Amino acid sequence: MPFPESPRVRYGKNPLVEVVCQLKFPTILRIDAEPPVAFQEKVRHLFPEYRLTQPQLPAGVRLSREVLQMMFGGMGGGSHEFLAGDEKSRVTLARDFVAFTTSNYSEWKDFSETLAIPLAALAEVYTPPYFSRVGLRYRDQIDRKSLGLDGVAWSDLLREEVAGELAHGDVAPDVVRIIREVGLKMPNECGNIRIVHGLEGDGPDPTYMIDADFFIERKVEHGETNDVLDVFNRTAGNLFRWCVKPRLHDAMEPREP
Repeated sequence: MPFPESPRVRYGKNPLVEVVCQLKFPTILRIDAEPPVAFQEKVRHLFPEYRLTQPQLPAGVRLSREVLQMMFGGMGGGSHEFLAGDEKSRVTLARDFVAFTTSNYSEWKDFSETLAIPLAALAEVYTPPYFSRVGLRYRDQIDRKSLGLDGVAWSDLLREEVAGELAHGDVAPDVVRIIREVGLKMPNECGNIRIVHGLEGDGPDPTYMIDADFFIERKVEHGETNDVLDVFNRTAGNLFRWCVKPRLHDAMEPREP
């Protein structure tokens, strides 16, 4: 692994603001051509709300929903969203991908068990032959004030390799914005990681964002997806623990999962 192994923990003050899993597959035009009634019936007990997202049209152009549905195929498609009652989680279905997004992440077991439901529905209703891209994205937002660390220097909370200029006392007080993007390949051709991190917000105490996107772009059979995602999840935990120093780790109230 590119980051050292660390014990699994569940943070009492979880910095995760969003987790997204997206799986791409060869285009299935039937998803555009007809309402996804059978798919909805298989996910509706968890995601009862439905929303149709329409393709973007030029400013000033107004068309009826029926006309837009007829035009989906020629415009690159819209997408179908199935939302949980609290709207904190949703499944998105489009002609070439399915995604599960949540802002209410607790632990990997719960996330993967919920993800299994729309994946099973996709396999049964639309039978994609394989997945061409599998991605898992974690977006953390570290807010010093909410963690009782108001005024603590970022250099005391983040590794120097992550904090960059924020780790240098003569420069750090004057830094108002810093965003970095890093691309990494995972060992044994397990995939790639795109990490975007830095200060977020223009106020006197901005948050620190760590946005890590794990993905693999090749043919992935249905039976492989769990193994691929498990590796991504484990690496994501190791990556985050590598980024933070003990003071920040303790402030987030780690517990055994």
